[in-house]
Amino acid sequence: MDQFSRTRQLLGNDAMEKIQKAKVGVFGLGAVGSFALEALARSGVGHLCLVDFDRVDASNINRQLLALHSTLDKEKAALAKARVKDINPRCKVDVHHAFINADSLPDLLEEDMDVVVDAIDGLNSKVNLLVKAREMNLPIVSSMGAGGRIDVSKVTTGDISETEICPLARVVRRRLRRRNVHEGIQT
Repeated sequence: MDQFSRTRQLLGNDAMEKIQKAKVGVFGLGAVGSFALEALARSGVGHLCLVDFDRVDASNINRQLLALHSTLDKEKAALAKARVKDINPRCKVDVHHAFINADSLPDLLEEDMDVVVDAIDGLNSKVNLLVKAREMNLPIVSSMGAGGRIDVSKVTTGDISETEICPLARVVRRRLRRRNVHEGIQT
């Protein structure tokens, strides 16, 4: 049986083929990135590029999919690859145990990525990724500040230029403007 038959039934053969040919970069594999990764793997994305420099810490267990007592002190990127392969053995997975900064990005971002998922906590790394991805005309989906929030009805999506209320989005928007990026990043 085709493990993606329900997705194929929901979206159709053409959409499923597009998903299976897609290449997605996931930057940051913590609270947001681990769940984004899970959804991508379970939807049948054919090629994932996973980037994270961190290891699992006990404080991650309450909110990160890869964090378990059995995975303490293990590299998140390696754990993520193993999880993806267990979900979808046919998925091609590239792993980069790397810190994201202006110097490392040329080796991490690839022109043939269909979408970039920004799930980075660090402000400088986040802004550097967003700027470089925009320079390369790569579609970006970026998470902003939801930590410590409990009212899911307040979650919204839209272009970075249209964000309101979120203090992180405000700072990111300000820094992006200084680097001549005003729109084109989905939050």
